Amino acid sequence: MTHIDGSHTIATKPIARTVAAVVADAEQRLRAISGDDGRIEAQVLLAHALGIGRSQLLARLSDDVDGGTAATFERLLARRLAREPLAYIVGRREFYGIDIACAPGALIPRPETEMLVEIALAEARRRGSATRVADVGTGSGAIAVAIAANAPNARVVAADASNAALAIARGNIERISVGDRIELRRTHLLDACGVFDVIVANLPYVSESDWRELPPELRDHEPREALVGGDRGTEIIEALLASTGAHLTHDGVMALEVGAMQGAEMSAAARRLFPNADVRVETDLAGLDRVVVVRNKEGSVAEETETVPTESLQAAVEAQAKARVAGDLATFASYVMPQALVSLHRISHGPRASERASAFTIIDVTEDGDRGVSVVVYRGGGSYEVRSVWERIDEHWKVVDASIPRGSVRAPWWKRMLGMGGGDAANDAAARRDLQ
Repeated sequence: MTHIDGSHTIATKPIARTVAAVVADAEQRLRAISGDDGRIEAQVLLAHALGIGRSQLLARLSDDVDGGTAATFERLLARRLAREPLAYIVGRREFYGIDIACAPGALIPRPETEMLVEIALAEARRRGSATRVADVGTGSGAIAVAIAANAPNARVVAADASNAALAIARGNIERISVGDRIELRRTHLLDACGVFDVIVANLPYVSESDWRELPPELRDHEPREALVGGDRGTEIIEALLASTGAHLTHDGVMALEVGAMQGAEMSAAARRLFPNADVRVETDLAGLDRVVVVRNKEGSVAEETETVPTESLQAAVEAQAKARVAGDLATFASYVMPQALVSLHRISHGPRASERASAFTIIDVTEDGDRGVSVVVYRGGGSYEVRSVWERIDEHWKVVDASIPRGSVRAPWWKRMLGMGGGDAANDAAARRDLQ
């Protein structure tokens, strides 16, 4: 090429770089966000750009990287440097030796979650025959797929409330060819899902305050609803524990992944609800609390230990109300069906619960054969009325429906929780004061 000053430049081809050189450069650029994992991440990204596996890449370290591949790699690297999770960039993550497809609609499976798979597989081997397993909050389906792929005698129900997560799970189930052993259910926890020998759950357990401090890879990219369990972080796990008595066989096993600082609290909650069960906390490879395991025994569920004379609906209503006021969830669970339990328990155990529910008045109890209706007003910082429909089931009175009549409760969030509207400006203002 001749320039206007008469000088000449000889066109040259860009100097090709080897796989090893490209990886080394990317490792240095990734070190600030990935630390010691920078090299592995660089290798995974370059292998993805080349359309080969990481092991194949390591066998080709001296090969040149062509211009097109280099440009593709730079785009992938830029996404990672912007703190997008590696698994979302390449679209997969290995879990229990299985390649699991990953996408932003579901949480990325972690190695410590494999502990749930180990527990389920050990139980399937112990039972020998068909083992009914529930994977609660299945997300990508990683746990369910790993169990089904390694335990031919297991029949798994994979439940999740998210359509996006279930779509990802369905793709993984079909790709690994375990669809004949896994049934997908869109539901809240285990509502209407039946009874199981094994229940495993990796539910959200991050608190609201901790979520704000999470690394950008988690906070800005993975689904918030799969991470945050409530103000304290444990609310959703507690809700599952409270409803599990209706879904776990008398000799069943439940395994719940928990946060590193939640083992003692959640194992204590499990012991309250399953007073005669074997409850233990298992630690991960870092020595941190990771899984609460409950091994049920005949008659261990609190729901089974509480009895009320069948001839006295009045006694059942009074016992339920006293238990709720006292915050005795084990007794309260004896009378309330799982669908209503979560909502009513949150009312009684939310902010300033002891002040809001310091007393109650039974307004009305009517009985007609095996059906009954009760109306109870709870008082404290405010007041609200709960109307319950009862049935005589297995010789004991149980709640089959519960609602808060329009206008009877001050707090709007209680109404939303039970799918109700109503209220007026004065009541709403009083509710805000009560809940401060």
